[in-house]
Amino acid sequence: MRTTESPRGDWRLQPAGLLDVPFIYELALQGCEEGAYCEAYLSPGGRVSLLARLLKTALLGGKGLLRNLPESGRLLLLSQGQRAAGFCWLLPEPGLSAARIDMFSLASPCQCGGGGTAMLRALLQALPAEHILLAECTPYAAGMKRLLKRNGFRRDRQSRVQHGCVGLDVYRYQSPAAQPHADRARSQTAVA
Repeated sequence: MRTTESPRGDWRLQPAGLLDVPFIYELALQGCEEGAYCEAYLSPGGRVSLLARLLKTALLGGKGLLRNLPESGRLLLLSQGQRAAGFCWLLPEPGLSAARIDMFSLASPCQCGGGGTAMLRALLQALPAEHILLAECTPYAAGMKRLLKRNGFRRDRQSRVQHGCVGLDVYRYQSPAAQPHADRARSQTAVA
């Protein structure tokens, strides 16, 4: 479990369990209604599909934040004290040493209080060396785009259009290469 300090208290980001799925499901549907996620989940069949995927991911998601992501991905729950505050749904990106943020959401009372920054920074700290973290944003996700840019993500020149969805802007973060201690000391000396 990783804990990130914020001015308004301790934030914890950890794998979600089955009991967290109702909270995550409601936040995901709210995001769909606001245009942040694919609207296909709003149909009756889409709601059932979303709930089934969330349950499968919670059951099979495993431990940790970013290492060894299963095909179903991993649901992460952000909490502040004893209160659930948000979630992140990570999926592996086939063919790359990468993970993709499929959904990233905070409950309304927790927005603008440092929770989004805490959640994203915990993900970046857990990102293995030389791995990539991708995020896809709809045109309506202006706050998420600002958060990504402030934390070192760069927008790809080409957007992606998924079946049944609006065009998505793709943001990418490349974790730095791991440096041996001697090389790290040399590079810090050169900067100083």
